Amino acid sequence: MNKKFLLIAGILIANLLFAGNPTTHGIFGYTQNKGQVIDQNNNLNPAVKYLFNSGGLNVQLRTNGFSYDSYTIERKPLPKTGSENAPHNDPGHPMEDIMYHYHRLDIEFIGANAAPQLVAQQPSKEYVNYYTTSTPEEGVLNVRTYQKVTYINLYAGIDLEFAISNNLPKYNFIIHPNADASQIKWKYNGAFKTTLQDGKIILSVEQGNLEENIPSSFINETSQNINVNYVSLSDNTYGFSIPTYDKHTTLTIDPIPWATYYGGSGDENVNRIIRDSIGNLIITGYSASSSNVATSGAFQTIYGGTQDMILAKLTSSGAMVWSTYYGGALSENGLGLMMDRNGSFVVIGQTSSTSGIATTGAYQTSYGGTIDAMVLKFTSTGTRTWATYYGGIAPDYGMGIVTDTSGNIFFTGYTSSTSGIASSGAYQSIYGSGTYDAFLVKMSPTGTTRVWGTYYGGGQ
Repeated sequence: MNKKFLLIAGILIANLLFAGNPTTHGIFGYTQNKGQVIDQNNNLNPAVKYLFNSGGLNVQLRTNGFSYDSYTIERKPLPKTGSENAPHNDPGHPMEDIMYHYHRLDIEFIGANAAPQLVAQQPSKEYVNYYTTSTPEEGVLNVRTYQKVTYINLYAGIDLEFAISNNLPKYNFIIHPNADASQIKWKYNGAFKTTLQDGKIILSVEQGNLEENIPSSFINETSQNINVNYVSLSDNTYGFSIPTYDKHTTLTIDPIPWATYYGGSGDENVNRIIRDSIGNLIITGYSASSSNVATSGAFQTIYGGTQDMILAKLTSSGAMVWSTYYGGALSENGLGLMMDRNGSFVVIGQTSSTSGIATTGAYQTSYGGTIDAMVLKFTSTGTRTWATYYGGIAPDYGMGIVTDTSGNIFFTGYTSSTSGIASSGAYQSIYGSGTYDAFLVKMSPTGTTRVWGTYYGGGQ
């Protein structure tokens, strides 16, 4: 099974099956539907007026609302045919059964203008011609992409503006002078559940929990920030709580929705995600893709082997800051992640590579055997500070990691190694004789010294 990882930190955007992908030509924006957009049944879908698509990240604009739809892609190899010459048996061209798993969210505006004017601005110089399923024989020609689409008077005196930021969609509510922002109400249709927590709307869908927040609201004429918050009105229905401001001015409410795929043609999985003090996202996990993972100039830009650990930093708006592989010739996986007092990232995981992991002078520079835990530290700019193996001759798995106020590192996991784990005088210095024991270790901030390590387990 091959499932792509979808990283979500705002709204997850819509997918609609359609003919063509303008972003393959480097065009990011809202593509006008001139008759080329089709639904999942290959029928023309004139309800869609504009469509943003970026390799699985799509938003569908309709006359009276818009839609989001998350999806994952599952690939299953088809069985061999029994004939050695059949294409199914060509290892260079394996045949796959591709399944799409969808979850759609529709946003319905309550009490809004049923037919607002949609105005598209900043057209692309490039255009796409479509000759595809359900289109006329002569094709659908000169289809252009726009950087901005505005719903004029969605409510009286209130526009809804869709734009592009970092090649991703965003939208603004623009409340013109003397308009009443309390008119704005919307309902989410299709979520398993919606809740308002810590100022964010949490949307539960098949792929997980999605968040929507309001990073910025301001008076246009003065750039004065206004503290606008969400308010829950009824089941799955929300509006805004807006403090008193000068109604003779223009107020912009600026939610930033985003989502992005991360990965190449193989499997990717993210096991841990954290935020730093300014909202950047840091992730770790593993990749089996040889491309489309590491950024130029990263610590390790070349895929190491069977499966590499990944470590990446993205901005709060979803732009990639840096991303690196980490691994040797065999398999690595990042399972725990923590930011220390200096803003560096410490990671724990596991490795089966005999080289390419530990740094000179680290606590354990040699591979213990079978599978080892590994602990490593990176700076906030993506530079490796140090890395060490941790383990004996049997399998050892690193699972969780934290730091204290002095920068010391505490990590835990489980092991079946009878040596190389616990220190003399520790709480439990002898392996418990079961299949696996838990272990807990304290290490210095520099990764050179084990302060102590203990087994924890009995005979089962």
